[in-house]
Amino acid sequence: MLKFSLLKTEKPKQFEYKPRYYDPEKDAIEQKRKAMGLSDEQTHSEQLRARMQHEWNRRKERQRRQRNNTIKLLVFVALVALLLMWILK
Repeated sequence: MLKFSLLKTEKPKQFEYKPRYYDPEKDAIEQKRKAMGLSDEQTHSEQLRARMQHEWNRRKERQRRQRNNTIKLLVFVALVALLLMWILK
């Protein structure tokens, strides 16, 4: 049966989707595992190896950045020293 009215129209049905089982902590952990290259199919030793490799790569990258920063600082100090020597002559 059709409801027909000249003055009043029916409102559209609202769509309300609420996920039942969502754990934001679990989602964050899964994203970190994917970023490190871990999966559920890997054995414990493979997961351990992947985590160690990830940490070693992070440590190497941090050391490389520190070395680059030290070199930049030394170059800056040398340029300032040369500039001061040139001004004071």
